[in-house]
Amino acid sequence: MRTRVQVPIIALLWFVVGIIVALSKSYEVHNTSQLVTFVLTVALWPIPVLGGTLTVQF
Repeated sequence: MRTRVQVPIIALLWFVVGIIVALSKSYEVHNTSQLVTFVLTVALWPIPVLGGTLTVQF
């Protein structure tokens, strides 16, 4: 028997908006630190929307 994984609609919307914000702010993924920055931007999208920046450097 299969069980369904239910994702709350608010969480889904949060990540969709985060992806749109990250792409609109031109966050690119060419190496590991840029990938981590992109993921953080998706999760913490209100920061770039309000004018802040997220950058992770290794």
